[in-house]
Amino acid sequence: MAPSLTTDMSDQGTLSPDGSCNPFYTKANGYARGEGIVALFVKSLDDALRDGNPIRSVIVGSATNGDGNTPMLVMPSSDSREALICRAYRTAGIAETDISKTGFFECHGIGTPMGDPIETTAIARVFGGSGGVHIGSIKPNIGHGGGVSGLTAILKAVLSLENQTIAPNIKCSPRSDKIPFAEGQLVVPTEAIPWPEGRYQRDLRSPKPEWKIEDELIKPIALVDMLISVGISPAAVVGHSSGEMGAVYAACGLSAREAIVVAFYRGLVTAKTARNGTMAAVGLSWKETEEFLLPGVVLACDNSPRSVTVSRDTERDVGEEYYNLMIAARVAGAIPSLPVYSSVTGQLFEKDGFADTSQDAQSNVSYVMNSNNFP
Repeated sequence: MAPSLTTDMSDQGTLSPDGSCNPFYTKANGYARGEGIVALFVKSLDDALRDGNPIRSVIVGSATNGDGNTPMLVMPSSDSREALICRAYRTAGIAETDISKTGFFECHGIGTPMGDPIETTAIARVFGGSGGVHIGSIKPNIGHGGGVSGLTAILKAVLSLENQTIAPNIKCSPRSDKIPFAEGQLVVPTEAIPWPEGRYQRDLRSPKPEWKIEDELIKPIALVDMLISVGISPAAVVGHSSGEMGAVYAACGLSAREAIVVAFYRGLVTAKTARNGTMAAVGLSWKETEEFLLPGVVLACDNSPRSVTVSRDTERDVGEEYYNLMIAARVAGAIPSLPVYSSVTGQLFEKDGFADTSQDAQSNVSYVMNSNNFP
């Protein structure tokens, strides 16, 4: 926090007396220091695809080098910058003939009178002979964040790709005559523009990971097993709608196989009853709602003392089909080791009849009570 670093940087002409970064500007006079925290989660593409992570972009190549012997910090080497850009493209496997398809180049662009011309000269050498390129810098917006500045530039580039838009640059007019705009065909947009036609979009939209129904059905079972493995066991269980299978599994009333089979067939038969506009949420109690219902509209879920879900009675009763499917799949059930409350009746399952799969069938065609109806 001591002022010595700021004093030294000011003496070298690094910091702007105006307290602003003005890259590409004819009166650029140094940069303004900024602060920030940026984090990028970097992961191999194969691992990200395997784990179903959202993929904002893919780093296909990177490179680093040093300026070598230069007069001072604010006077980097154009030759070294040019070599670095070309090396990054080679590392990425991009042919020299395809360099012209680059849509945008995010510059270091801090606004020093010597640094910006040197950097843009290197860019002009690479892209000038192949159609030019749009350039820009995030630093006029937020300052030079030191170590975080490079990550901020990556964020900007990724957002530009995702939105198919090159962001405008501010504080850059009139342009500096020391920057080879014409020779290098360098364009600094001052308004948001669409991504240039015919230019590559070097990002990857989040691919959808392979979806398997087994993975979805096993999730509640895995959650129960995980909790038990760390010593968290229930004293009693109740499940909401299809969550009842997981509750019964937790009480050892169904095996893992049986719970998966029951959940699968429940979804299968329920899909056959699906129709548009068959459900509605009502902010009243069941007793208050009942007097307004038209014939054929029934209670689907008693959510709370002031919230119910109503539905139009289905024309097809799938309870028998559901029951027969479970019998054919040899779903037997067992006497649970814990109290199991039914969200259909609001009462404990009768242990003597618990193995009767008709109770599971009933839960698929009956309303659900989540209100204070349990003893």
